[in-house]
Amino acid sequence: MGLQDGTIPDANITSSVADSFPERVRLGGDGAWCFTVSWGAAITLTVDLGTTRLVSGVMVQGPPASLYPVTYHYAIGFWILNSTVDATGPWGICCGDNFYARDEYEEAEVTQVHPLKSLVLARYLRLQFRTDVLSIGNDTKCLRLEILGCPANMEPDSGVGLTTERSGWVVMSWRPPVVQLPQVNGSLAPFTLTTTDYQVSISRTGGGEPKMLWEASVKALRYVLPLPLWGATYSATVVCVHQGRQIRCGATSLTAVLDSCDTCIKEDEVMFRRPTVVRACVARDGEVELMWAMDTRGWVTRRLDLLLLSRDGTQIDQRSLTSQDTRGRVTGVTAGNSYTVSFCPMSDSQKLAEFSYNLHIISWENVEGTTQTTGYGAFLADVNLSADVLWNGTLKLTWMPAQVCGMVSGSAAQPTMAAAPQPKQTTQVIQTTQLTQTMDTSPAGVPQAADTTTTRVPQATNTTSITGIPQVTDTSVTTAMTQATQTPQGTNNNASATTETPFLTTDISPSEAILTPPTRQPTTLPQQTQSVVPDIPFLAPGSPALTTGAPTLPPMGGTVMTAITYTLNITYGNEQASETVQQGEGSAPGEPVMRMFMTQISFQTLYTVSIMCSFGSISLECGTTSTFTELPLHIVQVDGQDVVHMVADGRAGWAQQEARCRRGDGNLVSLSTREEEALLVRSLTRDPSQQLSNFWLGLNLCQTYTGRRWSDGSVWRDIWRVYNPNSQLSSTTCCIKAAWNVNQYSWVGEACDALLLAICEYRPNGLMGRVTLLERAAANTTQAGVTWTYEPNFWMPTSFTVSYCLFRKLENITDSGNASDTCLTADLDVEAREHQRDDLEPFTEYQVTVAPSFTLLNYTSGASVTYVRTFPENPLLVKVDSTGFVNIMFAIKVSEFGGEEEVSVRLASTDPYSVVAQRRVPASGVRFGGIQLGVNYTVSVREVNPLRRRETLTLLAYPPCACEGCQVDVSCYMTTKAPANAEQAVRDCQQQGASMVTINLPKEIQQVLQMAMDVGDDLWVQPSSARIRAAGDSFTGMTIDNIQWIETKTNESQESSDCLVVSREARGVVQEDCTIVHLAACSYRAFVVINDLEPDMGYTLVLEADLGSNVLVTSKEFKIFTTNDTTGKLVSPLILGMSPMLQYQALQLVCSSLLVVACIITMLFFFATGMFYQDCVAQLGFESALMVAYLVLMIVYPTSAQTNNKTACIGIAVALHFLFLCAFTFLMLEALTLAHLLVIYIKSPFQRSNWVMVVVGLLLPLLVVAFTAGFGSQQYPDFSVGNCWVNPNGNAMWGEVVPIGILVAATVFLLGNTFFTQQMPPELAEEEHRGRQSDSHKLRWVVLALCVELLVAWASGVAANQSGDQGIYVFFCVMTLVLAITIAGARTSFDDTFRSKMHRLCCGTELTYKRSEILSISARSRITPTHKPEDVSRDNVVPLSTSRSATNASLLSVVHH
Repeated sequence: MGLQDGTIPDANITSSVADSFPERVRLGGDGAWCFTVSWGAAITLTVDLGTTRLVSGVMVQGPPASLYPVTYHYAIGFWILNSTVDATGPWGICCGDNFYARDEYEEAEVTQVHPLKSLVLARYLRLQFRTDVLSIGNDTKCLRLEILGCPANMEPDSGVGLTTERSGWVVMSWRPPVVQLPQVNGSLAPFTLTTTDYQVSISRTGGGEPKMLWEASVKALRYVLPLPLWGATYSATVVCVHQGRQIRCGATSLTAVLDSCDTCIKEDEVMFRRPTVVRACVARDGEVELMWAMDTRGWVTRRLDLLLLSRDGTQIDQRSLTSQDTRGRVTGVTAGNSYTVSFCPMSDSQKLAEFSYNLHIISWENVEGTTQTTGYGAFLADVNLSADVLWNGTLKLTWMPAQVCGMVSGSAAQPTMAAAPQPKQTTQVIQTTQLTQTMDTSPAGVPQAADTTTTRVPQATNTTSITGIPQVTDTSVTTAMTQATQTPQGTNNNASATTETPFLTTDISPSEAILTPPTRQPTTLPQQTQSVVPDIPFLAPGSPALTTGAPTLPPMGGTVMTAITYTLNITYGNEQASETVQQGEGSAPGEPVMRMFMTQISFQTLYTVSIMCSFGSISLECGTTSTFTELPLHIVQVDGQDVVHMVADGRAGWAQQEARCRRGDGNLVSLSTREEEALLVRSLTRDPSQQLSNFWLGLNLCQTYTGRRWSDGSVWRDIWRVYNPNSQLSSTTCCIKAAWNVNQYSWVGEACDALLLAICEYRPNGLMGRVTLLERAAANTTQAGVTWTYEPNFWMPTSFTVSYCLFRKLENITDSGNASDTCLTADLDVEAREHQRDDLEPFTEYQVTVAPSFTLLNYTSGASVTYVRTFPENPLLVKVDSTGFVNIMFAIKVSEFGGEEEVSVRLASTDPYSVVAQRRVPASGVRFGGIQLGVNYTVSVREVNPLRRRETLTLLAYPPCACEGCQVDVSCYMTTKAPANAEQAVRDCQQQGASMVTINLPKEIQQVLQMAMDVGDDLWVQPSSARIRAAGDSFTGMTIDNIQWIETKTNESQESSDCLVVSREARGVVQEDCTIVHLAACSYRAFVVINDLEPDMGYTLVLEADLGSNVLVTSKEFKIFTTNDTTGKLVSPLILGMSPMLQYQALQLVCSSLLVVACIITMLFFFATGMFYQDCVAQLGFESALMVAYLVLMIVYPTSAQTNNKTACIGIAVALHFLFLCAFTFLMLEALTLAHLLVIYIKSPFQRSNWVMVVVGLLLPLLVVAFTAGFGSQQYPDFSVGNCWVNPNGNAMWGEVVPIGILVAATVFLLGNTFFTQQMPPELAEEEHRGRQSDSHKLRWVVLALCVELLVAWASGVAANQSGDQGIYVFFCVMTLVLAITIAGARTSFDDTFRSKMHRLCCGTELTYKRSEILSISARSRITPTHKPEDVSRDNVVPLSTSRSATNASLLSVVHH
């Protein structure tokens, strides 16, 4: 920059070291600047560059080699400081302290380059050397220097560009400034300036309008101007503010004409500013005045032609207007005629566009409600009809009232409403001031720069306002209104200005106009009213959508009448809807806009709306519009709510896009959760060609907006996403966009008026209706279906999605089921209300879901679910499992959802016929045991209710194969593992423990052919196979007279003509060359599995074959041994000849035997001790009956009951009835005897004779049994289940239940009186009864226990024999043991008299009592009939009656003993 070549004079080089000759510091010079380093010395070198320059680095080198010795060593660190003010500072350490200069003698001419990290602005550059590190012996340092940087006339390049948008924008854009610095090799390297602030200046000249100038200070890399003037030249300049200094960074210019797009103009792809809300009023006879508001969008032309045309296109009148005119008059109209009014933006003589409206001149006599009978009015057929799609499936239609305005015939002419003369203008300067305040919501440390622009505003020479426009008191707005007469209404959106348009109120529909901020004077503009959201009024987060009303005009003069009714005709697809609305319906109070809603609209449908306005006897079409319901980007679920994301139509600023979203009751996308953001990004990146590079987010951090919430009102939490060094956030880039960067979207600050795409977010209350009344339809083996109804709501679905998901195989009906992820799905027409599917698997349950859906979006809602079942191929499903049980299911009933209904099932052997089991069971299945291997059985199943269907099936009892679907009768089929020739295939089958299949039956060829299809190869079969083939689904036999039977030999090859295969092509058995390799079909007999063997045990196995005619063949014995290599748990031994159920019957046999033994022992003791008291006699009768009953059970039920001999079975049932009834009767009689002894008012009729009691105890049961058997003996047993006890489901059951219930109730009643009666016991005369009175207190508990235990044992025994339930069998056995324990233990031990006699019998003496015990016995029980209890002494017992001397003596002997 001038040290080496001398451009910088010596006077500009100074040093803090005196007499050091700093001018010698020039690089490459003969000398050098030297200084001596001492501790703490201040050593600096200062260079004055002459002007402020951009410095990029320094070059240093040591002194020339000729001046210094070989031992010279130079190394020192230094700082570089810069100043743009003065040689004395202030100084800034611009570049750190990491510079280090080093030189030695051998490197005397070597140059070291020290580049700076960034370009630094400096007028003065200072090198300050470090003196805190000394090198001993080398304290003298010398160096030479050059400063590197940019030439004084170098201008950074920012790539400034100007473009025009067809939608009506001038877009200025640029990039960060770059300078080209020369390198050592002579090439140029780009160096980017660290600039964050830019001064933008745009001027407009030509186009027939005065010169305009826009200036602004911005931080963004773009600037947008609305309303470009057609044919004008725009010149733009960017000044970069680098380190506080302004540097010109580029300029460009553009002529705002779309010369290359004539077809775009013709096809309305270029938007010109047009009149909106046009109104007409008859001013005088034959003359109509038009008033309108100008749109704030589109291209502007200096000239606007107003044409009046007849209906045949003949021009009647023409007026030339300026772009600022909002009123005009046409002449030549007559009453009762219709015309066309056209507004044509003009460029010289070229018509760029045409906006036409129908004008109707209506006589007052045709207008209802007017008092005028003569004259006429004008009606311009434009009511600003608009159609907006709301995301709850509603089409919202809005329009302004239709009005006729005019004069009365013969009245004075209406006052003119022409605009005042236009003021003369000189150059206009639109100034912009962007004042910012620190946002309360921004984190500490975030820079908030204020962007300001200083401008010049030459005032207009004439400030007269347009006639009819209300005067504005605000001087800033007044200035803007003054300039609006001849200048475009648009101003710098970046500068947060708003243009006031004549007759355009703030109540503007976002679809009709984008509000442009007014120009304002910086001296009068309140800071708190500044907005950097330029396009629409401030929208608070979560606030309601902007009003969709159109701009309003000042009241029209003359007579004004409004239409009476409006008829809207809506055409969509092939359908049409019509609705008539009265004036004022659907509008809010005080609001002129009218509304109507159409619900349940459809996607991807064009809705065309026309409106007819009726004024009485005349109706006119007064507007048309159309809208297309596009598909959204996607519909996702976020926090349980449907969220719709839709790409907005076209590019616009942040506020315009927010307004567009709100028209559909939505907002700009608000990514308040990571889940929602991830779903959106996934949809956006699914198709790279359709991916958005930038789009607006619903986040605005400008001063006039709350930065803590998204535009939908949700809380914004991810502060770090915006407040970071790379976010580009500033006071002029405070609207947030999503920008694609390195495989992800970043949140970046952007100028709010940048033209970007947007994604709208909607959260509707619902999207579709719901399916109701989903019911099953008819079904068969492979077909099932459903029917349903649909309750419409919100959007109309595009289709119905019906899915059949496999739920469970009905063979495993006990499986709870689970819907499979793999489903059969069909999309049906939206009008469908039923569906049948015919490709389902037999005997399978499916979960069927029917849901309305948007097919292209893969979205369903309002679904309903039901279950269907297909029928089985056979009505009965019967399988023999490996444990020897037969599993039977009434499959057809299960498929009809009747699995819980009862059916009657019978299993019988066929030869000879013998019923194995028969019972009523649920149709879902039963499991029978006791079958024999190799025996044919017949299964019969009959419905009980209501159809009485009967199905029969015959099966061979043989174990199933391990493979699925490979069994034919008793053979299991499989294929070999590898292809081989015929000879080797035979050996391969033998190695797999099988033999090659011999085919003789159609079902065998069917099985092998299916195997061939599955493996994709023909299969070898035995040469002895019958040559049969399949014809369609049937099989045809083919007789061959000369069949050569081949005997397979291991060592000899077979002839090729002797080998057979099952051919897939021929669908049968054909000859094949024996040398060709194929897989082979092999078969083996299914294995018999013997369970329940004990571990670590040896067994002998004998195989016995029944050859028929009582001929048996027995094999040799096989020795087999079991191991214990699993859990070590012992299993029950194998019971040959019995089903597993009989193992529990064996347990019953043991328990019954114990009970019989207990009864016999007790009775023997009673006889031996002479216990023939009346209660003991009743007990003997009870035990005798119970013992005989259990003997019958032991004898009759050693194995499963045989019901072939029905007479014997009935006899057994009757005998058990009689015996158990006798047992209950004798227990009741014993309870009666005990109650007689303990309760004074209960008298026993059997006091005098025990035999009478015994006879009654036998006779009563005999009469009941005789009556029951006489009327229903066949109802006793249940032959179907082999139950020869009583059948709980038969009528004979009442003959047992009712008597037993009465007897048990009587027993409980009698014993209950002994517990709860407080009266004194009776005074008994009988000696034996008085002796038993004391024992009765304990025996009554025993009798009550026996009664309850007998009742439970009897009930469980009946249930066990009827149901065959193993658990009930065990419980019955347990109750039998309890009965035995009570009889043998409690009945004897609780009887004191029995214990005394038993002791005397065994030991020869009587039992000794304690004194207290005998006294209590004597006091309560041994009382003579002639004395009261209180006469008895407590301490001594003395005889009170001589007639009882013997007894008393015995008692005294016990006492004194």
